[in-house]
Amino acid sequence: MSAPLVTCASDVPLSEVAELMARHRIHAVVVQPDPFLPAGRGEPWSVISEIDLVAAAPFDDPDVSAGRIAATPVVQVQRGESLARAAMLMGEYAVTHLIVVGADGEPAGIVSALDVARALSPPPPRPGGGQAPEPRGGGLRARPGDRLLISGHHLGEPGRDAQILEARGPDGGPPFLVRWEDGRESLLYPGSDASVQRLREP
Repeated sequence: MSAPLVTCASDVPLSEVAELMARHRIHAVVVQPDPFLPAGRGEPWSVISEIDLVAAAPFDDPDVSAGRIAATPVVQVQRGESLARAAMLMGEYAVTHLIVVGADGEPAGIVSALDVARALSPPPPRPGGGQAPEPRGGGLRARPGDRLLISGHHLGEPGRDAQILEARGPDGGPPFLVRWEDGRESLLYPGSDASVQRLREP
């Protein structure tokens, strides 16, 4: 599997999801659930794949949110299950990506059809040189040790916060590698409900 997860908030526009895929050279982004949705209502996580992105492209609306486009069924596989089991699930549900969950039921990574292919056949030597394109400027800026604050979506609902471990964009921009209160780490491209709290002066 690939870890940590590349994630985004559900209100991130499709244009930014496309940029995430291009910059990280990945074929799927995990869309974080609404943390304030009552338990038992809908899937807690969703996946937006390159197929979902292509299907939305003809509508020519780059500002549509990731949460509206992430139509790929969420198919999960346990972290300790075999490669054969993962491949069988992909074939059964006609998907190219599975969310890998740990013993606590929380997402730990993602496995793709390409990961299965790599495991079955060693990849050719990778050509040297070349770096991923730099993301566009603007937006949040942070340093390791800062806090990422995500406000509640509805009146009276508490927010969430996480410790920023790394800012992987240029000049301290997103995506951010964060550690949540439960110890889980994820690579997050925050939405419009997020802000950065400086805990240390430069």
